[in-house]
Amino acid sequence: MSNSENADGLHQGSTNRNMAVHVQGDSRDSTSSSELHLAYEQQLRNELALSMQREALLLDALNAANEIIEAKTLFLCNMAHELRTPLNAIIGFSELISSQMPIQTDISKYADYAKDIHQAGIYLLRLTNDLLDIARIEASQLVLADEEVDLPDCIAACFHMLEQEARPKQIFLSRDIPPDLPLLRGDVLRVQQIIINLVGNAIKFTPPQGKVHVSAYSAGGSIHIHIADTGIGISSDDMDKIFKIFGQVPNPLTRARDGAGLGLPLAKKLTELHDGTLEIDSSPGRGTSVFVIFPPNRVAAPVCQPR
Repeated sequence: MSNSENADGLHQGSTNRNMAVHVQGDSRDSTSSSELHLAYEQQLRNELALSMQREALLLDALNAANEIIEAKTLFLCNMAHELRTPLNAIIGFSELISSQMPIQTDISKYADYAKDIHQAGIYLLRLTNDLLDIARIEASQLVLADEEVDLPDCIAACFHMLEQEARPKQIFLSRDIPPDLPLLRGDVLRVQQIIINLVGNAIKFTPPQGKVHVSAYSAGGSIHIHIADTGIGISSDDMDKIFKIFGQVPNPLTRARDGAGLGLPLAKKLTELHDGTLEIDSSPGRGTSVFVIFPPNRVAAPVCQPR
């Protein structure tokens, strides 16, 4: 083979190799560009998903804020009603007394007026105390006393205070408390407050001639208190609302019963401060059962002698 033919062959081979390298380079460039495009699309999808998540969270927060504002508005309307009713009674009856009616007027009416003023004042005091207690609990400023609580005596004292509320409606109050129930370690006044709020709530929402029964017992090292009534019951839709400070209060224009709606939320919070739990089983038309359970660490000691 001549030198000229060898040179042509070498040149052709070099050209073929250069073309192959160029094709391979174009292929790599195309692959790299495709990968970059896919990565960019994925990044856009991720950013869009994050943006949609943020938007959903903002909408949820906005809806929650609107619900709180609406609930607080209803709460304030309800509280205005609760304050105005007893204040009107106080002002009205005190005006009758201060007007110095003629002496021939039945003097016993003055005693009735004074009694009504006293009851209105007691109601306002209880309402104010409940509001202050809730505020203290929310601010983590309510400190419990560390005492031995005799539940049979505690529940008996609560019944004595609540009988006057049950009597006008002819509601039968009953209790079944073993005298040897172990002592509870907690705050006597706050435990009484839990029982008064729960039993008072049962009386309030039980029709005339109904029944409210309280029992207590020890099981599994814990102390259980059970309040059962034959009242109107609670629907499943309202079950999540009844323990909320603001959300549980119904519209004051449509409600059929008085009450600020603070009893259950406060009872639950006070129970939890005692490391306990409060649960409700209820449905419309079949009454309500409330279960308060204090754990073993709140059981002080067994009672040796029956009282």
